[in-house]
Amino acid sequence: MSNVTKSKSVDSKEQTAREAMSKVDARLALSDAKEATRQRYLPKKSNNGKGNSIDTASISFDPNAMKDAIVPNQIFIIVEAYYDLCDALKLEYGKSVKVIELQNSISSDVWKFRQDVTVVLGHYRKMISGDSPWRPKQDATVHAIGKVS
Repeated sequence: MSNVTKSKSVDSKEQTAREAMSKVDARLALSDAKEATRQRYLPKKSNNGKGNSIDTASISFDPNAMKDAIVPNQIFIIVEAYYDLCDALKLEYGKSVKVIELQNSISSDVWKFRQDVTVVLGHYRKMISGDSPWRPKQDATVHAIGKVS
């Protein structure tokens, strides 16, 4: 076999090898693209606002702020339970109690709502602390009626 023929066969083998490699590269690129679409990217968590768990928090209500406050029915029941819990624990009104203790102190006969106490308090957290106004019918209460810590 002549050098020219050898050269052509080597060139065609190299060409075939290059084509095979480019096909493999294309498959890998496609595989990487599919994998990239399945990549999970999670957002960062905020350390303020309603996102904080209220289950382990403490809450207190200011009896003086309650004099002219207008609150939703759920909060009324929670405030009443707060006073009862303070009486049971021999605490002065205005002192903090654990939210979970407050939730456990409310009987199912009184609490007829789908959400539990912690969900309701989480929803109304900013209103209780006076950071947001009560809505829609409680616009008269725009001051803090308690503290969540």
